[in-house]
Amino acid sequence: MSDHTQTIPADLDFDHADERNLDGEILKAGESARSRYIVRYPSMFARTYTGHTYRLPLDLTDKDFDDANDSMTPVEQIRALLVKANPGQSDTLKGEPSVVMLGIADKYGDVIEKVQLASLGKYSPSDGKSKRTAAK
Repeated sequence: MSDHTQTIPADLDFDHADERNLDGEILKAGESARSRYIVRYPSMFARTYTGHTYRLPLDLTDKDFDDANDSMTPVEQIRALLVKANPGQSDTLKGEPSVVMLGIADKYGDVIEKVQLASLGKYSPSDGKSKRTAAK
């Protein structure tokens, strides 16, 4: 995690900054902040760029959402689920950057959807895309 008290670099050139430069730097930042994932049913494991590994359940039940609070932000929601699934790592999770939490939440949702589609025979890992069928 970065130190938010860093000094502002003296060589920032706003006069020549453009969308292409911005896009390139966003890609670099995203690559630097990328987490890695492994699925071993009934769990998904996330290893963050900060070096921490967390487990998330793929066999969710209604009980897993008993503590859900509609007023929670997406970051708070995924952090709460991670704390519940990883007892003893609450302080570590609180220190994770929001970009990590949002990335995990996004990937987690994708994986749950794909597992559900696979359980219905509607997912093909060869192309990584689901085979959605129209309702008859």
